[in-house]
Amino acid sequence: MTKLGLIRVGADESPAAGPERRVLKRPAAGRDRLADALESKHWVENRVHQPFLIWLALSWQARPRAFRKQFDERKKILEKRLVEERATLEDVTR
Repeated sequence: MTKLGLIRVGADESPAAGPERRVLKRPAAGRDRLADALESKHWVENRVHQPFLIWLALSWQARPRAFRKQFDERKKILEKRLVEERATLEDVTR
């Protein structure tokens, strides 16, 4: 990622509380790539919850308009799935 310019090693003047460590920083290109990646459809369409939760945790890095769009898309998908699951339960309990 450093070769791609998405992160860079920064200087940290504070004393380490343990083993030596490297502080990584995100230049503008890295922030832009992350924001672009957070706009991908797979974050909201995947049935497994974990990718959406990861997206949600990272969403503070997303562009505000993109956050709202992705959030609304996820809501639509879940509402549709809820209708389908309720229909299945209704079929099973008849």
